[in-house]
Amino acid sequence: MRFEKTNKVIKGRMILSIIDKSNECINVNFWGELSKLQIKEGDIIAINGARVSNFGGKSLNLSEEHAKVVINPDKE
Repeated sequence: MRFEKTNKVIKGRMILSIIDKSNECINVNFWGELSKLQIKEGDIIAINGARVSNFGGKSLNLSEEHAKVVINPDKE
C-alpha cells in the first residue's frame, strides 16, 4: 500500500491517496478544520461517518459536520 499526501491545503481541503498493490486508488478528502490534521505515513487513521462519492472516481469525503477522525487510536 502506498500513502500519498498533498502538502497543499487548497480552500480548506487536504487529499490523501490510498493505493493498494493492484494500483487501485481511493482519495480521502478532508474538508474545513479536518484539513489541518497532521497525518504522517505509518499513522493509523480511524474514520467514522465518511461520505462515499463516485464523482470523478471513488473517494471518501470528510467534514467535521458528519465525520469523526481519530489518529493512532489506543489499542485497548
